[in-house]
Amino acid sequence: MKKCNSGFPRESIQFALFAANMTRLFPAIEISAYDRICADLRRTINKTIRQQDLDEMALSSSFFDDHAQFFKTLQNRPGMICTFHYGAYRLLARLLCAAGLKISLVMSKKIMEEQAYIMRWQFEKFGYVDRLEFIEAGSPHGLLKMVRAIRDGRQILIYIDGNDGVEKKNFEASATKVDFMGNQLYVRPAIASISYKLNIPLYPVLCVNTEQDQVDLEIGETMAPTDAVTKENYIEHVFQQLYEFLEDRMQDERNQWEGLFYNLPFVEMADGAYSQNKIRIWTFRAKGKYYIISTHRYRIKRVNVALYGLFRLLILFFQR
Repeated sequence: MKKCNSGFPRESIQFALFAANMTRLFPAIEISAYDRICADLRRTINKTIRQQDLDEMALSSSFFDDHAQFFKTLQNRPGMICTFHYGAYRLLARLLCAAGLKISLVMSKKIMEEQAYIMRWQFEKFGYVDRLEFIEAGSPHGLLKMVRAIRDGRQILIYIDGNDGVEKKNFEASATKVDFMGNQLYVRPAIASISYKLNIPLYPVLCVNTEQDQVDLEIGETMAPTDAVTKENYIEHVFQQLYEFLEDRMQDERNQWEGLFYNLPFVEMADGAYSQNKIRIWTFRAKGKYYIISTHRYRIKRVNVALYGLFRLLILFFQR
């Protein structure tokens, strides 16, 4: 299978998901630019993977002084640090531990099995292993562990855009809708619900790569429940603020969010919603079978080879 400039095979599910997400989120961008943007994003991800194992993080000399007030706030009132798979996100837990904080990192069972032992080894090397623990997302005892973590003065670090381990069957029925980049996404309300129930503050944070090739934090506005706001209104406010926080960065730096490679939980678009997009279908092959992704309804469907070939010709025409 031929590779495109992005490094992915042209008919891979990775590139098809990326292209489908670009079509939804950035309809004004020419399809011919997708290869370059995809390649830039892959370089960002690979750079962050390499950064994890470096003995020294690329920080400005004033990094800890610049964020001293924020770290003090976290020490005084532990809460849930809400972030995204954006920029140098893999370094966020290490940065927080380096600032003297204790972290409870929420992960799906699958990601824990793949990455937890590596992180433990890395944090032991850096001298932070006693400051890091893991909580399995969706675990029957997950909420209890979060309560204990907060009582023990730990920060709960959670990735808002992580959907591994989500039960798809009833996901949309129980999810909250949030506006994002001219679309709507389904999001799990659990984080905001826990914050409201336990009176835990939420701290939006992005770990970003700067123009000086250093790592820094971008800190959003703290959110916390009050008696004057209902649970439903609080949940809606929290997720809208979090995704607006991400959207502000995405406007200029669309090659930093790993979520462009995800099967994003889009709300189905209304008929006639597309005015700028030229392609509503993207294609991929897997294990000798042929598939299409509808960007309009965001569904994956298996098709025969003849129909697949017609869609491939259309895509190649617009990619020129």
